[in-house]
Amino acid sequence: MAGVIILLMWLWISALIILLGAELNAGIEAQTAADTTVGPDASAVRRDAGD
Repeated sequence: MAGVIILLMWLWISALIILLGAELNAGIEAQTAADTTVGPDASAVRRDAGD
């Protein structure tokens, strides 16, 4: 029975870490989504904003 509880806690903690990482990634992406470069507009890939 303890093994089942430990497994469920492991899955819950793993899911929580993944969700927090996704939130962090979305926040970082939102900051780089605005084109702050000088010159004509370019896609995020061409101005290296995705790296």
